[in-house]
Amino acid sequence: MTLAAPIRPFLKSPATTLLIIATLALGIGANTAIVTVANSVLLRPLPYAQPHRLMLISGSDFNGDGGWGRFSLPLYSTIAEQSRSFDGLAACIQETFNLSGHGDPEQVQAVRTTWNLFNVLGVHPAAGRTFSPGEDQPGAAVTLVLLIACANVASLLLSRSLSRARLYAGRRIA
Repeated sequence: MTLAAPIRPFLKSPATTLLIIATLALGIGANTAIVTVANSVLLRPLPYAQPHRLMLISGSDFNGDGGWGRFSLPLYSTIAEQSRSFDGLAACIQETFNLSGHGDPEQVQAVRTTWNLFNVLGVHPAAGRTFSPGEDQPGAAVTLVLLIACANVASLLLSRSLSRARLYAGRRIA
């Protein structure tokens, strides 16, 4: 038996051969995509210092109208003061704001947070500073930390984000 014997049936029906090759290529491509997503979402550690030590505490008071209850600032303060199990506690909530002050107003996604969020996560700014103690208190001047997410972003969008960040750096924003 030679090496040509197993190949002969494929040469006799090229359409079937092409279909088999296309099916294998599609299956391999789909599996590669699934493994890549699973690796990046489930297996790769979070981009924070000591991600295995981070915990999320969220509200569990179902309020009856289809939404979940939120932690109030006084409740967070009580938990932070009485907690003995955590090295640090920070609070945050995602909101939508209108950003104006230079050019056309723009609606942006933002996170309202306590001053120590970046310290708790163990992340440091590439430029500038993070929040200082007291900047999260009622009546304090509004302070912003601009974050630029650049994972697989086209260079045009990245350069736009960087130029917008430079426009607002050190300025008062309405």
